[in-house]
Formats: sequence, structure tokens, C-alpha cells
Amino acid sequence: LKAVRRPPGVFPSSPPAGGGAMGQPLSGMSFSSAEELLLLGDLPRPNTDKASGNGKAGLAGLLWGHSCMQGWRDSMEDAHIANARLLPSRPNRPGGWSETAIFAVMDGHGGEQVARFCELHLP
Repeated sequence: LKAVRRPPGVFPSSPPAGGGAMGQPLSGMSFSSAEELLLLGDLPRPNTDKASGNGKAGLAGLLWGHSCMQGWRDSMEDAHIANARLLPSRPNRPGGWSETAIFAVMDGHGGEQVARFCELHLP
């Protein structure tokens, strides 16, 4: 663990990785305030660059938008799916899910790899 001081009033956008859940202390370490806690793997300042986009499915009347921001983490841990028309995945399944849409956000709390796996393999 590495601890450094954050500016007053600045808190991470997610709970500390590796401990501290449900108000429990981190491996016997003591900090005078949440503002002083920064774990290895977090940035000294949040990355506030955003990647945004939108889409529509005119016949279905669907409109959507998305915006992603990395925040305090070393890399973007979140992922999303916006698919307005699920096509049949196999030729032996005619019709399939062609009139079904899926919209999902994977928040990365299970790790970046879990969010990316879900983004690539769902549905």
C-alpha cells in the first residue's frame, strides 16, 4: 500500500481496492481522514476526459447515449453494450432475437477484465 495526501474535499469515485469495505480498517493502517488515503494503482488526479456517443434505431423508436470517464483509476475499468437489434446467432435459429434490444453497463468493480469480457461476449 502507498498513501499520499489528496487535496481537501477530493474523494475517489469508487471504494479503495484491496480493503476497507464496510468501514473496516485497511490491514491495520490508520489514516486521519479519507482525504489522505490513496492506494497504489490510483492516479493523483482524476482523468476527466470523456468518451461519449449515441445511437438510434429508427424503426423501433429507440434513442440512446453513453459517456465514459476514467476518474481516479489507472485505466478505464468500465464497459457498456448498446445493441438495438439482436440478430440470430445461428442459421438454425431463424427469427431469433431480431426485435430485442440490449443495453448494459459493466461498472468494473469485478475488474477491468470482467467488464471487457462481458462487453465482448454478451449477448
